[in-house]
Amino acid sequence: QEVTGGIAALLPALKQCCALSSLDLTSNFLYDEGASAVAPWLAFASPRLEFVSLAFNGIGEEGANALHAAIEAKQTAAPQERSARHVGRDAPHASRLLTANLAGNNWNTRCNTAFFKLADRHGIEIYVRDQRAFNLTTAY
Repeated sequence: QEVTGGIAALLPALKQCCALSSLDLTSNFLYDEGASAVAPWLAFASPRLEFVSLAFNGIGEEGANALHAAIEAKQTAAPQERSARHVGRDAPHASRLLTANLAGNNWNTRCNTAFFKLADRHGIEIYVRDQRAFNLTTAY
């Protein structure tokens, strides 16, 4: 399946960013197609990624399943596997994902439960509830 939209332009660049430790794609209209396109990169081509936000992107069950499989693959891969594409003295230290903000998407409670179990199994902070960040200011 051909990926279209902005994510199609971003993916080739992401594949070159082996030292990227944080990626925030919140509210970028990724939907299932975009989540499924990002998932292989998330699993295999992001050796130093520790934080990812794909919140509020209209992702449904298909995209949730792809992201779940990608996070599981990233967490269970041995460090040498996580950095297999980056050999030599400039190879980045391979790390595990620490936080994933997946809140506000369109999947069901079965998907939420699967992400909660994944978080418990691997010690990841995963946000899946429909919570938007907000700031409170006080006017005097």
